[in-house]
Amino acid sequence: MRKILEKQLPLQMDFVQEAVPSPLLLGRWERLVFRLRLLAGLFVLTLAHARSPLKALRWLRQLRRRYQSVFGAGMAKKVVRVGERYFWNLGAPGFPSPAFTRNWENELNREFRFRTGANGIRNVFFAVTSKCTYHCAHCFEWDNLHQPETLERSELLEIVKRYQEFGAGQIIFSGGEPMLRWKDIVAVLENSSPDSDFRVFTSGFSFTAEKAQRLKRAGLTGVTISLDHWREDWHDRFRGHEGAYRHAVEAVGHARAAGLVCGLSICVTREMCDRDNLRAYFDLAKDLGVCFVQLLDPVPVGHFAGKEVCLPDEQLALLEDFYLRMNNDPAYREYPIVQYQGYHQRRMGCMGAGNRFLYINPQGYVQRCPFCPEPIAHALAFPVEDTVRLLEGVGCASRLEEVRRNVG
Repeated sequence: MRKILEKQLPLQMDFVQEAVPSPLLLGRWERLVFRLRLLAGLFVLTLAHARSPLKALRWLRQLRRRYQSVFGAGMAKKVVRVGERYFWNLGAPGFPSPAFTRNWENELNREFRFRTGANGIRNVFFAVTSKCTYHCAHCFEWDNLHQPETLERSELLEIVKRYQEFGAGQIIFSGGEPMLRWKDIVAVLENSSPDSDFRVFTSGFSFTAEKAQRLKRAGLTGVTISLDHWREDWHDRFRGHEGAYRHAVEAVGHARAAGLVCGLSICVTREMCDRDNLRAYFDLAKDLGVCFVQLLDPVPVGHFAGKEVCLPDEQLALLEDFYLRMNNDPAYREYPIVQYQGYHQRRMGCMGAGNRFLYINPQGYVQRCPFCPEPIAHALAFPVEDTVRLLEGVGCASRLEEVRRNVG
């Protein structure tokens, strides 16, 4: 795989490979010290609410079993270190941090209800623009692209502040292409509380070294870059933009050099989903030195609406097998941590609709998730807690039948 990548992008590979060492914790003692530190930290946080050592241990064991049933692996089975913090799940802030503490207390309260009121949100996906230079085959905002901006910079900041006050552990800026409003993102970061982690979900377009460094200084935690194939020609065609592959790989290098937590995101189509392609893709991700790979199931919305894009059962089984092997098999300990939302949803239902995350569209309306386009309420019109309760009341109907089918 390295030979393939060197042939395609020799200069970029030299930059990516040599600029920053692998973020994965590979040393036996380093991993042991980290796990002891994590366990001690979780015990102290849990004890503060359980008020009994035995009760705190019982709560920790229960949450550990739940985590394993949902994710198919123990907590922090594989870990990356970026700066002075540790990360093992794209859906959670890094440890240690105020954001991590807030997130853990929210999860404790979901299970054991030691306080009243709604739980804070784990993740807020905030689409800050509908503009984009690409024409991606799977774009869920296809019918809404290139609309005039409706949210001013001050409104972006106000929405972020409201959800931070409500307890959001992470806020992820998306689009469209969020880098088209990167100066606004910098301004929001500089004027927001450090009590949340902030990420950008981008195609890599216009993600230069200078912008990566500027975003990092402003408070950005990480970046997830869309890369939908290990082959340059296929990815460029899928994204409808010549040079998209090159932009993505260069963005990885810039993100890693800036000290950002860097991941890849791939929409695994029927054409992509076979053993050879998946092996080649994960080899590429390892060579690039990213922390995470996020697997996305194709969904028949947006530009995919009305098309037979959903993966058949045999391909879903293959994708789940790769997800579990990459995270659990010692043979793949040097590979990035893999996230697969579809795996979790098929076991516990959708985490959107205010359960653990929600989506705010470029016009400022709150939705259950990016794939449920019906607006529930404007983010500036109602208190966050009322909006979350509305979301929880509506639920995610598109996933209910799927959950029942997989459970029953």
